[in-house]
Amino acid sequence: MNRQHDGNILTIGGSSFEMPFGIRQVIENGNMTFVLLSIPVSDKEIRNVYGFCDEEEIWQVESLNDKYPDRKNLPFEDISLIGDGLLGRDFYGRRYLIDLMTGAIIRQAPGVK
Repeated sequence: MNRQHDGNILTIGGSSFEMPFGIRQVIENGNMTFVLLSIPVSDKEIRNVYGFCDEEEIWQVESLNDKYPDRKNLPFEDISLIGDGLLGRDFYGRRYLIDLMTGAIIRQAPGVK
């Protein structure tokens, strides 16, 4: 399937999606597409990972503020596929495993705490 992005516009096949911020990274995995948005420092948004299946948006990542309310949570800076999950990393190097099908934060992954 043809996937392209320019600025904040993601195109998958014949469908285009206007994302709320610029697109930093796109990962393709079969019929799934995972998108990391670049969040301006002045913005409070931290849910900056999206999942698409074929030509349909299926999820926005679960809020770290809901999962870990006592932490200073930040937007993700990087994403990568590992095993059967998506690994998101924040500015502090904290790593979180994200469910590929739902966008739920499964757990904090080993690494920097």
